Amino acid sequence: PLALRLFRTALSLSRGGLHIASEGVGTALFAMGRVRDALPYFARAAVMQPSKLTPQQNLAAALGKLSIDGDSSYLEDAARAYHRVLAMDGGNADAACKLMLLRQQLCDWRTLESDLQRVISLTSEQMRG
Repeated sequence: PLALRLFRTALSLSRGGLHIASEGVGTALFAMGRVRDALPYFARAAVMQPSKLTPQQNLAAALGKLSIDGDSSYLEDAARAYHRVLAMDGGNADAACKLMLLRQQLCDWRTLESDLQRVISLTSEQMRG
């Protein structure tokens, strides 16, 4: 697709906007269903912008998608990524829900009750607001 070619060209030409081009390539690949191919681009953008929420969300989404689709080798990385997203945006109901599900897949039951309460609370807030 044209968007993917353009972002790859930008990636090869740009140093100052490398994180933007990396996010763009990752987003294009993710949208095409090529999640595994998108992962290194999202990871690069997340490392280059550790305090920015969107790259962390993109990385978490890719790792989570691979984990939920059955590749258990990504479970712990996905859980850590969603934990980083929640550290940056504590009101993110989607991230809280996905982290809870990933912890269940990891058989980590230590925080299940508090995770469930958090998801219920955040979801209720979103529905009201």
